Amino acid sequence: TACTRSHFGSRQELLSRCVNDGFSGGERKRMEIVQGMMMNSSFGVFDELDSGLDVDGLRQVAACLTDWRGAPGKGVLIITHYLQLLDLVPVDWVHVLQNGRIMKSEQGVALANKLARTGFLGDEGGGP
Repeated sequence: TACTRSHFGSRQELLSRCVNDGFSGGERKRMEIVQGMMMNSSFGVFDELDSGLDVDGLRQVAACLTDWRGAPGKGVLIITHYLQLLDLVPVDWVHVLQNGRIMKSEQGVALANKLARTGFLGDEGGGP
């Protein structure tokens, strides 16, 4: 996979550090992906991976997630409150959860785009 030096620059020393030892918030988020890929995980769950990332970090993370999800037999679940990451990573489905339950699901990113425009309450004020 290309989720190595090409995505994270020449900071190879990051791979020799203990897990999350001395990393900034953005580096920790990037290393979560690298760690999963190094373990050859077939599925990764990333909760708010995009929070606190600058624009370049977001693009790096998106490129790695795109590589991972595109590999045969691999998949990712991205949990986010923001649309920016979904603009950069191709998505198959968007699900809206409320109180631990899936309230609405749609293929592609259309549902996320609608929520970005109208919010969760939408025009009716009744939820997704």
